[in-house]
Amino acid sequence: TGQEKCYGFSNSNWNTIACVGDSVNCSNTVGCGQDAQYTIHEPNFLVITQNKNQNVVVDLVTGLIWKQTITGTLTKTFEDSKSYCDNLIFANFDDWRLPNDHELVSLLYFGEKVPFIHEQYFPNTLSSRYWSQTQYANNNASGMSWAVDFSKGTTDIFQQNEKLPVRCVRSGDNWKYGPMIVNSDFATQPTVKDEGSGLEWQNTPSSQTWSSVLKHCESSTYAGHEDWRLPTIKELRSIIKSDTSSPALDIAFKYISTNDFYWSATTYPLT
Repeated sequence: TGQEKCYGFSNSNWNTIACVGDSVNCSNTVGCGQDAQYTIHEPNFLVITQNKNQNVVVDLVTGLIWKQTITGTLTKTFEDSKSYCDNLIFANFDDWRLPNDHELVSLLYFGEKVPFIHEQYFPNTLSSRYWSQTQYANNNASGMSWAVDFSKGTTDIFQQNEKLPVRCVRSGDNWKYGPMIVNSDFATQPTVKDEGSGLEWQNTPSSQTWSSVLKHCESSTYAGHEDWRLPTIKELRSIIKSDTSSPALDIAFKYISTNDFYWSATTYPLT
């Protein structure tokens, strides 16, 4: 996620602290297991210049190819954003499209400053919400679509007639959602394997404070495994199934409560 620092609560405030313990063995160390202590699928980009300084950015982790910059203060409604990308000819490519919500979330970069994107590769990015092509699945809220907010590092739904910035994408053979496979080898401790990402998830969540749940995951022997950890925010967002609602999850996660929030190992960067 790009996070390099750990945080702890002291003197009634959250402060930057030295990352305690290590990711290999930190089950007995308070505060160990934070995002910054793991280097898994770290951002890896390559800028390619084609056709008179028309730059594209290749994400070497996902396989996605992004238009590096947006044009001025380009903002459009949802439908106009889709049309713009579908008709774009840039860097000798004509197969651009509006990214889905998962693809756009993959660009979030949780360093220390706004906007939440790797500015070395995506300079002059507006600190704003950007449209995805993913429409909200709740029938009671038609005419709304998902957007990713690079000023906050979050996702939310917005009316499709709002004008938001647009960043087009192409390719992406390395990324897919699921399928989600239930493993019931341990009858009372089922897990769900995401065949797309390779991540395996506990299917019986636990409600605790953030500090407690860090330790809980690091020391867990659930389903006979000893390498559990609290997921990063991008990993946690990856299991959202945006074409369903209440809950927006695959039916494999049958023990997940609809209305709950879930902790991630990613802290919100201090300014």
